[in-house]
Amino acid sequence: MTLITSLEQAGEGSLDELLRRSVEAFKTLPPEERRRVIAAQRASYIRGMTTPCEHGVLDFEQCGDCRATNPKGQPNV
Repeated sequence: MTLITSLEQAGEGSLDELLRRSVEAFKTLPPEERRRVIAAQRASYIRGMTTPCEHGVLDFEQCGDCRATNPKGQPNV
């Protein structure tokens, strides 16, 4: 089951609806809170892109061991 399917089955709406509601909620944030959210997201992205995988390879998509345990096309769980 995909995340999208599980959200729809849980009554959370379609992905388009969830995205629309998320954008609307973000737009209601005060400017300082928006900056904080964007900074936190940026830090999370940088951490994810600069932290080696469990095998010590910086780019997990190029790690043979990561790819062997999660072949292309299989969802990350």
